Amino acid sequence: SVTCIFEVAANGQLSVEFWEVESCCDGFTLNDEFELRSTQDQVEGLVVSAGDTFTWSSDGWVSYEGWTICLDNDLTQSPLASSVPTSAPTAAIATLIEGVATNPFGLSRGGSRVFVLDPLETGSVTCITSDPYGFSLYLKWEEVPVPNQSIYDAVSFSMNISVATLGTTLYIMLDAYVSFTNLTLRCFSEPPITLTDGVATPNISLSRPNNGTALFVLEPLEEGEVICTTTGPNGDADLYVKWDQVATRDLNDGSSTLAGSNESIAIANGGTRLYVLVYAFGSFTNLTLQCTSYPPSAAPTQSPTTTAPSLQPSTSL
Repeated sequence: SVTCIFEVAANGQLSVEFWEVESCCDGFTLNDEFELRSTQDQVEGLVVSAGDTFTWSSDGWVSYEGWTICLDNDLTQSPLASSVPTSAPTAAIATLIEGVATNPFGLSRGGSRVFVLDPLETGSVTCITSDPYGFSLYLKWEEVPVPNQSIYDAVSFSMNISVATLGTTLYIMLDAYVSFTNLTLRCFSEPPITLTDGVATPNISLSRPNNGTALFVLEPLEEGEVICTTTGPNGDADLYVKWDQVATRDLNDGSSTLAGSNESIAIANGGTRLYVLVYAFGSFTNLTLQCTSYPPSAAPTQSPTTTAPSLQPSTSL
């Protein structure tokens, strides 16, 4: 990634002579107050004052030619506060019907479109597009994603993305880095993966940043304590649990976030259903998850190490 800071030498107005940047992830911040999206029309004609500072940041994923911006200072300018909008323009948000593809649509390079979905199930949501090229796909629970500020729960640069259910309303943003036409989008939700008490679920593979979460649920057989463990040969998995509602990284009754993929949580019985969130802090493959309940005062002093049977469900998130 690259970050550069520029100071404006005189009052004036910006003129864009050349503009070719990655629209999803590169952009300017003016005076650390207003985040500019990476589109030419959000810089062209912007009124600035002497001493203003611009911070340019680029994530380094994709390289473009860059930009050339000139300052026309042969103007009598009004104060900056009266000429800079307080928020970026927002396009209309379209409501998705679960499982139903949108009508075909297109976007010009640098454009974006936002959709919203209220999922029917509480496990995970998967969104699939009809074409894998030309855009970045961002998901965020409860608010519109803001890519340039890294405000999103998942991101994908291909045609599909999945995210564990972390709220009631999901916002989906497509950000075009090249122009495209005739694209469709379809999103659907699925219930959490059911765990069998004392039986391991093998072959869980998750990647970061997209497809980085998987949600499970356990109905314990015993009323004392539940011990959940993950074991894996690579990557970095984190583990979160919560009684009777979906576990998240911020809202949980217990967590294990050690380096690597071997995690363990012991939690006293506090409800009827235990939700278990596996999060890919780093991408991993062939992870095994096991949760076992024990009667009061009967839990082992060390985490269980039951070998995973071969006929258990695996996540495809």
